[in-house]
Amino acid sequence: MYSYPHKLLRSRLDQLNNSQAIYRICFFTTQAKAEEVRLSYKDGGKTTTLTRCRKADLPAAGFTDSWDDGFNLGVAHLFWIEESLGEENNTLSTASVPFERFEALVDQKWIPLATHLAPAPRAVPPEADQTQQPKLITEPRLLTCLKRLIGSA
Repeated sequence: MYSYPHKLLRSRLDQLNNSQAIYRICFFTTQAKAEEVRLSYKDGGKTTTLTRCRKADLPAAGFTDSWDDGFNLGVAHLFWIEESLGEENNTLSTASVPFERFEALVDQKWIPLATHLAPAPRAVPPEADQTQQPKLITEPRLLTCLKRLIGSA
């Protein structure tokens, strides 16, 4: 019935009724372990980004901490929470860690996750970068019309 390990969660899920759910998130205990596991992904982890937040943020949001039995003991934490289902949490948990608490590892530096996810700035073409000077209107008919419009003709 279940294709993922998490024996603890399977046991808890069997005890819940249909109006309840379990939400989970996994965090590696060290960056080195996360990078080691990432290399085992089918693309060598090239399409993944490591993210982190403070461990204390998850229990503070109501998540329970246990070892992730999908890995050897001590490799990864499995944080999970039980919730009654409603419209507001049919996909994601209503418990949350503030978004600004998350960071992403980019070029071996930790930066705010929001910065990493923000759209890349568009390059400004060199001609658009130069300050445009207003052009002097020299067309006689247009100049006459403009003078009439502003009342100086």
